[in-house]
Amino acid sequence: MIEVDLLKSGKKTRAKASGRAPAARLDTAKGWWSSRRGSPWTDRWVLASAGVVLACAGSAAYMVASAQGMESKVATALEAALADSVRRAATRERTRALEERRDAIAGRVAIIEELDAQRYAWPRIMSEVARALPAEAWLVHLGRTASGGPLGVRLEGMATDNLAVARFWNDLESSPEIATVQLVSLEHATEEEPGGGARDVYYFVLEATRGEPL
Repeated sequence: MIEVDLLKSGKKTRAKASGRAPAARLDTAKGWWSSRRGSPWTDRWVLASAGVVLACAGSAAYMVASAQGMESKVATALEAALADSVRRAATRERTRALEERRDAIAGRVAIIEELDAQRYAWPRIMSEVARALPAEAWLVHLGRTASGGPLGVRLEGMATDNLAVARFWNDLESSPEIATVQLVSLEHATEEEPGGGARDVYYFVLEATRGEPL
């Protein structure tokens, strides 16, 4: 009787087969990797991808830096504009205050000049009236006419004849202090004398202007 050990021989066969299969797969993987690593197209794609990544990173960093620089410039310009606006407002306020002060001083000077002109106006007019008044005439009233414009003077007096009134009128007009002289009225009247009797007199009213505004 012949016996065949199939189990033993089968084990050896599987052991041998299992020992060769891993070695064959390892050799195949090494060959694929060697072929892929040595390919020029693979190296170019890797380099191009790295370059794109670096370019994007550089662009992003540049944009961030540019945005920060622009923000700093805008903030600086805004601060400068605000400071300039405050400075201009202060300048306008000082200018307005100086203009108001100038106007106030000009008004005070005008008042002083007016008072000064009035102070010397009446003495000069009185001096000219006294110089021009003839001996045959005398004044009973001297006053100022309505205010405004040139200084106006109203002269009321009496004279022994109308020729004395005419001389008084002419002498006033020739005075450098008198601008115009106008005869308002001339009336003939009779005046009683202290010792008795009567005499003829002429009552006159003259209005003169000095010609200088007060």
